[in-house]
Amino acid sequence: MADVQALVARLRGLDAGDHADAAAALARQSEADPSLRAPIADAGALPLLIALLRSTDTRAQAHAAEALCALAVDKDLRPRIVDLGAVPALVALLISGTAEGKAWTAGTLAWLARDAPTRTLIVGAGALVPLVALLRSGSEEGKPNAACAVGWLSLDTPTQLLIVDAGALPVLVDFLSPSHAYSLLIPGQGACLTLQHLTTNRRLRVLAMEHGAAGVLAVAAHASGCEWADSARAALRALCPTQGDAERALGALQLKVGALSAERDASSHLENSAVRAERDALAKAFESLASLVGPVAAGHDVVFEC
Repeated sequence: MADVQALVARLRGLDAGDHADAAAALARQSEADPSLRAPIADAGALPLLIALLRSTDTRAQAHAAEALCALAVDKDLRPRIVDLGAVPALVALLISGTAEGKAWTAGTLAWLARDAPTRTLIVGAGALVPLVALLRSGSEEGKPNAACAVGWLSLDTPTQLLIVDAGALPVLVDFLSPSHAYSLLIPGQGACLTLQHLTTNRRLRVLAMEHGAAGVLAVAAHASGCEWADSARAALRALCPTQGDAERALGALQLKVGALSAERDASSHLENSAVRAERDALAKAFESLASLVGPVAAGHDVVFEC
């Protein structure tokens, strides 16, 4: 406790250069020892960390977001963090912060978004567009945290259309496509959960198919070493709840495979490696989808562990 009190005192101190180090130390303590989270908050750290989110020192901003992310794991602290005005400050940092600051901010929002009233605040503060942007082009740390945050926000039906309007569908499909994402259990689940929620809406289900969601989910569902294969299967069943939906998804994939084959034939059987890889991946997706939905079974919910 003495260390906690000393670190919080450093946050209050006049040495602005010391604020970042104190926030980073509090983050490490919160992550290493969950029993210290409540004492850190009770010592007065929360308003000081939230104030640091608005600091002109980008390092202090990032470490303040890191500390808040660690503290927000405690469900009892989340309402306190929100009541102190953290959400607008976090969204502002999500827009203008450094790559590290944005990554930790998205992680904090993902934890706060577990609580339904806070999800409304996060969306109202304008978080969706910068979260989708982070999912599209963020750092290796930022993308997974953004996927988790969007996954939790997609729980609310009114928000689902807003997520699509923010341009999330092609970004989600692209995020689930590369094989390196197969080892990322939590963000993979988050992206699958988002697609599963979005596809409860018939119009959004059609849009998801048009963006190629069925293909990437089918490949992931059968991919060796994919940590979120079960989530991909659940999302795929949500995307294709009827035999007609499954047949449309198969038809769309078949047309795309045929178009790529025709493109190869039109170029005297010469095709570059990118086209060949895309065609092979689509062919694999077609086979996987055909075996997976072939009679279409009732879906089951994703267990989201983020």
